[in-house]
Amino acid sequence: MKKLITLFLLMFTTLILKAQTADETLEWLRTKQPSLGGNSVTIDQKFIKVTNDKDVTSIEWSKIKDVTRKNFEIKIVGDELLNGKNIFINIRVDDFRLSDKFVKALRHLAELKGAKLIKDDLF
Repeated sequence: MKKLITLFLLMFTTLILKAQTADETLEWLRTKQPSLGGNSVTIDQKFIKVTNDKDVTSIEWSKIKDVTRKNFEIKIVGDELLNGKNIFINIRVDDFRLSDKFVKALRHLAELKGAKLIKDDLF
């Protein structure tokens, strides 16, 4: 009887659990976008783009290599090279409480779009 109940609970929880889709993640990022400080940030189905006074940098979701956070800054690293270094985008998040969620959402969307992210627990 215990096995039957356990099996039922396991099946029930797998039906209830639902991963966030790419569209839902994109919508969440766009909704929270006003809390991004500084430069103009465009979050699209195909890429993320940052525009400032000097230039424009965009990285396709599938070409993101890493997303990290240090204090209020989020760094998105692409797999394309420019002058021998990976291109990257820095985004400032004004709300510190949201910064970890932004990183998780950016990583999640990149993985859903086919990016091969660096694993944090390699070493």
